[in-house]
Amino acid sequence: MITYEYPIVYDRGDIYWEEKLAILDKTTDINIEEKLSDGKKTLRFKMSLRDVKSRYIVDDARILFGGNAYIVRNVAKDRTVADELVLSVECYGNEIELRDHMNEVLDIDTETAEQALTKVLEDNPLGWQVGTVDIDTKYRSYKADFTNALLNLVTMHTLWGGYLEFDTKNRLVHWKKSRGRNEGFRIQYGKNIESIKRTEDYRDMVTKLYPFGYNGLSVFDYNGYDKFYLENYSYYTEQGYSLEEARKKFTKIAYMKDDNYVEQKALWDDFSKKLEKQCRPQIGYQIKFLDRSCFEEFAHEGQPQLGDMVKVIDPELGVSEQQIAKIKIYPHEIWRTVINLGNFMDTYDAIVSDTSAGRKSYNNLKRKSSFWNTAVEDTKKNKSEIIQNEQEIILRVRKDNVISSINQTAESIRIRAHKVDLDGYATFRLGRRRGNRNKWKEHHYWRD
Repeated sequence: MITYEYPIVYDRGDIYWEEKLAILDKTTDINIEEKLSDGKKTLRFKMSLRDVKSRYIVDDARILFGGNAYIVRNVAKDRTVADELVLSVECYGNEIELRDHMNEVLDIDTETAEQALTKVLEDNPLGWQVGTVDIDTKYRSYKADFTNALLNLVTMHTLWGGYLEFDTKNRLVHWKKSRGRNEGFRIQYGKNIESIKRTEDYRDMVTKLYPFGYNGLSVFDYNGYDKFYLENYSYYTEQGYSLEEARKKFTKIAYMKDDNYVEQKALWDDFSKKLEKQCRPQIGYQIKFLDRSCFEEFAHEGQPQLGDMVKVIDPELGVSEQQIAKIKIYPHEIWRTVINLGNFMDTYDAIVSDTSAGRKSYNNLKRKSSFWNTAVEDTKKNKSEIIQNEQEIILRVRKDNVISSINQTAESIRIRAHKVDLDGYATFRLGRRRGNRNKWKEHHYWRD
């Protein structure tokens, strides 16, 4: 449905919207963008700088629109070729207030999502409260010092799962198990698609994952499991490869570490789910959607909403069912709606990982474990556990901004380091080419 509501502006200090300054009834290009990954909303619009009401658009000015509250965060002023002065305004959802609430010490020890949310919002000065929380009974731990409440929320929801929703006007934080509908909504070429772009991203695929938690916690010996890694080759076995073939041809390794994990079961469950997604290419769609529901004869089609499951049908690009991960709606021009579908690994969806820390935990466990030779099958096969491809091996270590690296190819090895120590008897053959002849000179060194 088309709405001709306009933004209402309030003074920056009017945090409860008690006295409006103006209705911005000459704004154009109004749009709202919302992301599934973190629940945040962004409002954008344009207006003339010659409009007398533009003087109210200042930093931190308060805006109400469509039942949601926003704060002005970015303003651009342009003079066009036609000598028009245009003010472009970007407003963040009111949840941005939580960036100014500092959790000095946040210690959540095997607690539920609702208990964790209560601690994060405790004593916040603007009265943000816990809304609806329907996450399954799941206990997680999380510790942070001197971090803002909003950052803690978007980080924590990756541990407990579910989706954050911010009621920005009533200052409520909802944390729900699911979001969106699955009612057979279709987006079909030749019907309600203006343009469509499909992407298949293979860059971050992982089939073999080494997850680590706090103090070197790993999945080794969980319910008798005798490996330090999880693996998932389902994307390749579904294409007809045997498991052994897939392991041989398509091993893609990643190390991930998150100190918020203190229990093996949670580490196993969450990273298994993460690997289930990441073992496949990330397929996404960006669609300019022709929302026809504003016309009476198409009113039955309804409007897509964030989180809805949608079936995309295109004769050349194929058929796929995806969830709406991001949506951009133009309330005055709903035929301009843009939706992003797909299994995106967004900033707040991805587990916080530290490859170097993960490898350090991996090496510490290797030294400690008497079962290492049975736990890591690749050791038996004399395969390196560093990330590699068929042509080149690159091992790199960074310390105090000094990078040491070893690059090995079939033809040469190059070592670049601040210092190189050699133990034992070392032989160097230095060669140079003259015409068709090679001349070599050997140097022998012995170090006790």
